[in-house]
Parts: sequence; C-alpha cells; structure tokens
Amino acid sequence: MVSKKTTAFVWDYLYDKTGREQFRRPPTVTKLVEKGRLGAISGQGLYKFEEDYATIVSSRDNQLKSLLDWLRANDRMAEFKLAEDKS
Repeated sequence: MVSKKTTAFVWDYLYDKTGREQFRRPPTVTKLVEKGRLGAISGQGLYKFEEDYATIVSSRDNQLKSLLDWLRANDRMAEFKLAEDKS
C-alpha cells in the first residue's frame, strides 16, 4: 500500500525511462493526487477509509504476512522468484 503520490511518481518514472504507452500515468491517478486523495494516509483514495492510518497499516501487514506464510507452506514462493528468506 503506497500513496497515490508515490504511485504517480512510479508511473512517471517508468514512462520516462521506457517511453512505453503502457506506463503512461492513468488520468485517474492524476485526479486523485490533485484532489489530495492519496490513499490510506489521507483517509481517502479510490474509496474512503473508515479507520485510522495505523489500524489500516497493521491490518495490511497482517494480511501480507498471512499470504507469505501460506505461499511458504504451500511451496509457492518459487513462482514469484522471491529471494530466500534468511530469518
């Protein structure tokens, strides 16, 4: 989960570096940034967040951990070519 401002920067960077139309920033992202609707950090992005930022991030992190645990338990990590976890 990153802010729409970061998303816009990534789109712009990819387009500038490649010149490929598939990486041109979508107008929707520009509109959201202009309106200050940056995502969880501002409380609103594509939709409105009802919880505070810390709760949203904690929930996101728990969901990602559960997904990674499932991928490891089901031997699916190689499909994503993720670096081996040394912990």
